Parts: sequence; structure tokens; C-alpha cells
Amino acid sequence: PDKFSLNFSASTSLNDQVTFNNNGPISYSGSGSDWLGWDDGFRDIPGPVQNEDVVIPDIGKAGSDLETALKLDRIVKSFNSEMAPVAKTPGLNQNYSFSTGNQMQILGRPFGFLASLTYSNSYSSYNDGELNRWNLGAQVSETLGNDFSLTDKKSSQEVLWGGLFKASYKLTPSHVFSLNGLYNQNGESTARYLEGKYPYDLDPSATFRTSVLSYLERDLTSFQLSGEHQFEKIFGSRISWKASVGSSKQDEPDNRYFTSFKTKKNLYGIKPNVPPSRYYRFMDESRNEFSLDLMVPFKLGATKQGNIKFGGLYAQKHRDYYERLFEYHQNPVYNYDGDINTLFGEDNIGLIDTTKKTVRGVTYKRYDFGVVMNEIFLPANQYEGDQEISAAYAMVDVPIVRRLRFIGGARLESTDMLVVTEDKKLDQGHLKTDDLLPSANLIYTLSPNANLRAAYGKTIARPLFREIAPYASFDFMGGDTYIGNNNLQRTLIDNFDLRWEWFTRPGEIFAVSGFYKDFINPIELTILNVNHEIMWKNVDEARVLGMEFEARKRLDGVSSLLKDITVGGNFSFVDSRVDITQEELELMQATRPDAENTRPFQGQSPYIVNVNVTYDNFERGVVTSLYYNVFGERLSVVSLGGTPDVFEQPAGMLNWSFSWRFTKYLGLKLSAKNILNSEMKMTQQYKEQEYIYRTYKIGRSFSVGLDYKI
Repeated sequence: PDKFSLNFSASTSLNDQVTFNNNGPISYSGSGSDWLGWDDGFRDIPGPVQNEDVVIPDIGKAGSDLETALKLDRIVKSFNSEMAPVAKTPGLNQNYSFSTGNQMQILGRPFGFLASLTYSNSYSSYNDGELNRWNLGAQVSETLGNDFSLTDKKSSQEVLWGGLFKASYKLTPSHVFSLNGLYNQNGESTARYLEGKYPYDLDPSATFRTSVLSYLERDLTSFQLSGEHQFEKIFGSRISWKASVGSSKQDEPDNRYFTSFKTKKNLYGIKPNVPPSRYYRFMDESRNEFSLDLMVPFKLGATKQGNIKFGGLYAQKHRDYYERLFEYHQNPVYNYDGDINTLFGEDNIGLIDTTKKTVRGVTYKRYDFGVVMNEIFLPANQYEGDQEISAAYAMVDVPIVRRLRFIGGARLESTDMLVVTEDKKLDQGHLKTDDLLPSANLIYTLSPNANLRAAYGKTIARPLFREIAPYASFDFMGGDTYIGNNNLQRTLIDNFDLRWEWFTRPGEIFAVSGFYKDFINPIELTILNVNHEIMWKNVDEARVLGMEFEARKRLDGVSSLLKDITVGGNFSFVDSRVDITQEELELMQATRPDAENTRPFQGQSPYIVNVNVTYDNFERGVVTSLYYNVFGERLSVVSLGGTPDVFEQPAGMLNWSFSWRFTKYLGLKLSAKNILNSEMKMTQQYKEQEYIYRTYKIGRSFSVGLDYKI
């Protein structure tokens, strides 16, 4: 910054279906530091089993041996007994931010810095959601079969805070060094309750119930040291470099999952294959990266100038992931009566009673247990991942003729990615590739304020560690199981772009763009079976063809009364296609003869619309804007066989913001988000009938804030 600056802002907001609502939101007990976005140890694995080598005693041996019985009792009772959500009345959401910066002289040279700190604590909730799963089965049918149909209630509290610091020092007019530091902390506590019919696995007359208590904690730390150096005596060349280190952690401590059912005769039960469970998941990832760029300018004739640029990069990433799973088991003598708190109450958990039993004149002591637990070790759910990327590139930026400029080159990129689990029966996930990625851009200056651009570039998209790690993880929030695929390949993408742009005045633009993308081995999420297992898979090829129209125009030319109003928007129209393999097509047509041999590209909408109107009066210090955006129906998950794919439906979002700087130092901010409260909906379509896959509404939010600025 040129001079000292300081800014502080505070705002509060409410959601019309969450804030101060005592008939809907649910929660559970958290730690004393949840407001800081981390757990203070309240959800940690209890001391008696914190060591992974500890073996939980078998109930058979514990039933006849006092020392073993006491050990099992101590372990079971060391866990928090809360397994069901309770009602909660959330308060107002809070947001705070602070930033400052300055420039000064150190040893006679300029030193500048910027620092910021932000904090938010917000609630979200819905109690009118639906969660369903459908299948077509092996026979042609007029309707889809229902695996389950549940009402869905979910509430979350999310805390996010972070800090950013940047400092730069100009050692000489030609040499500048900078240091960036970043830290983000995020904690999200979630409670969820689902209830309904589960005919796939239960008597259709029975009522299925499940509750989830979860906590997700993430933190990100990053430091980057960089330098820029100008060498006027060496052809005016410039060198820039960056070295960074970073780490990220994601912990899911004590995620609790409880499923039960109620028969039409008002009898309660817990299925033995879906026992109450507690999951502990931990992920730790480190990253190191270094890049170097060298640019050398050159002249072509007396007036034209171009430059050559080349450089390289090396990036390394390592991840450790492990999971521990504890399952509860119930002594049949102590029946579940529908009250979760009673089932896990002091009188029904661990060692319940000591009795005597006489066999052939010999009296034995017998130790009776209610609810006990054991640990399930899944070797595939413990993995390590390593990734190394090395790259080198060369490019040239050169004027061809007076109005035509060429920018192009190539990048050679090598990837070595390895994921290994503790399950030695599974093949490791290994991806090793060398890719040459060319790029070419032509810029033709039609006039001083209009350009025509044409571009081609080859890029790649790599699978993530989670996608290539061959293990299965249960998703508490959706009830699905996600399975990694160690045979995943990277995606190659050929990108073609053509764009005309006209900058009529400062702040105004009219542009038309066309683009075509060809994907080799794109990755899709695919439902594998009726057990709701989902896997990432490569498909052979996909194509995306589209156009975008962009405009931003001030209305002072229409009327002087409209001189402070600007309207703008962009509209994208896209056609995407994925070729379905012959094997998959035959499977689909066995139950759905009219199935087509192509489908849309996963995640790609056929249209995207963004429109905004802004009033900006500098003299009065008032700025207000109205924004609307909507996307077209897009493929979310590819289904198994003839069962229709899952599509996310359009949900128009209308937001409004207002700011007024009423003094030199103070400003007022107002906003309204999701004014239309559109329904978030995913569906499957079969024989002109819509089947709900998932639906919910997030509610409208209204906020007011003040900011102080120097």
C-alpha cells in the first residue's frame, strides 16, 4: 500500500428458516472450542483405546473373567453416550473482518505489508427435505422401484476463520522479495435425522430411522517466498521465482451413526448388519513447490518488441489417511424400546450385573453385559499417497504484423502418483505419465478498443488421491458408499476458443465467445449397484461445444436519470456429449430399449445465465446491486444399467446488496441472499414421470453490517 490503511467490519444475519426457530433445527453437544472451529479433545478417541494396539475384549471371555469384564466395561463407558440429535434454537449468524497495511523505510529501502483476519459463525438448517433411491430392476417396468423413501432433517453450524499476511521488500529498484503467509481454520458440526420406508431391506410396513452426529475439522497453512529480479544489462531480462510449503489436515472425530426400525406392531429393532457405529477419520497432507521463470525481451525492427519466456516447476505432495471404526452390539436380553438415550443409558451399557451359575455342583460367577462394542479394522481404509509433478516450458510472445500478435509454446509435464493401502490384496493406485502440452494464441487488434482472439491449448486433469485410492468410505450425509478406483487415468483435454471483444468505454464490454473441448478419459461418478455404492470411472471420450455472450453497459446514454446505473450479464449455451460404451448400452437397453447411445457430460449445464443491475453514485457513496443466476439441468450421477441417471435441476438464485458510506470513515451494508428460496432438487426421469432423488431448501438470508475504514 502507498500509505497506512485500516479496515474493520462487523455484520450479523438471519435465515428465515433457521434463526430463532425452535421447531426444526437439531444439534448435539460439542466441545468448548467449537466456536473457534476446532475440537478441544471432547470428541477424541477415549484414552483406554487411544493406542491402536489395544484389543477390545470379546464378550464371551469377559462374561467369565472379572479382569476382562472390567476392562470391557471401562472401554465401553469411556465413550460419550450421546447418540441422538436434540432440538436447538440457533441465534444470529456473525461475520467479522479486520485488515491493515502500511509502507515504511527499512535501511533506506521501501518495505510494505498487508495483514487481514476474518471470522464467521453461521447456522444452516432444513426440516422438509426428501431423500429417495430408485431402481429399474432386471425387467422392463412402467415405474421405478423404490429402495427407500425418507424425510430429511439436517442442521449445521459452521465456523470459519483465517489470517493472511504479505510483506514485500525492495532491496534495490530491480530486486523485490515477498513473503506470503496464510492460515485457515474450519469446523462444521452437523446433526441429521431421516425417517421413512426402506422396502429394499425391510418390511414395507416398517418405519426406518437413522440419525447422524458428525464433526468435520479442517485447517490449511501455507507459506510462500518469492522474488522478482530485473537485469537491464542482460538484455533487460527478468527472473521470477516462488518457493512454497504448505500443509492441510482434515479430521472427522467421533462421527456417530445410528439406524433402527419400528414394525407395524410397534416393535423396535436394530439390524445386526447395520449396528450403531462411531467413525474416526484423519487426513494429513503436506505440499512443497518451487517454480522459476525467465523472460528475455527482444526487438523486431525499430518499433516491434516481443519476448521469450521459459521456466520450470517441481511440486511434491504427500498424504496420510487412516480410519478407526467402533461398532456397538446389543445383548438380546436388553431389548431396544425405541429410546436411544435409554439404550445407551448408564443402566444399559457395559457391565450390567453379576450372577451366579451352578454346573454339576460347581458355582461360577457370570458377568452380564448390556450394550458392548468392538473395533473393526479395515486395512483398505488406511492409505498413503505421494504425488510428484515436474514440468518445463518455453513460449514466445511476438508481433507478426502491426495488428496481429502470436503467443505460444509448449509445456512438458511429468506426473508420478502412487497410492498404497494397508490391504496387501489390493493393487496400488499408480499413475505415471509424461505429457507434451502445446498452446497457441493469436490476438488481432480490430481497433484500439476491440480485439479478436483465437486460442488452442492442451491441458490435463489428474484424479485426486481419494478418487484413485482403492477403498470404500461411507458417506453419513447421503447414505452412499464411495469407492476409489486404482485404475483411473488422467484426462487429456484439447481446448479451442474464439473470442471477439469490444470495450466501448471504461467499465463497458460486449463480447462473443465460442469454444470446443475434447476430453479423452474424463472421470465420472457412477452408481455400481443397488447397495448404493458409487465409484469414479473413466469414460472413453466426451465433447463440449458452446457459445457465450457477455455485455456490460452504462445507461447514461439512454437518459441522464439513469447515468449511475449499469446493467450486465453473460449467457452461455452448451452442448455436451459422452459416448456410452457398447457394453453399458446393451445393459441399459435390456430394460430401457429406447436408451440413447450418448449422454450429457457430467456436471455440464446446457445453459448458464448471469444478470446484474448496479446503481453506483460516487458522490453519495451509495452502491446497490441486484444479481440473478441460474443453470440448466445437469447430470450429477450416472446410474447403473437401465435405471435413469440423476440430474440436478435448475435453481435460480436472486441476491441483493446495498452499501452506503455515510461518513468518511463509516459505512453501512445490507444484503439479501436467495430471495426466491429456490428448491435444491435432484431427480430421475422415467416414462415422463419425475422421481425425486433428493430435495431441500436452504432458506432466505438477510444481513446488516457496519465497517470502519481509514
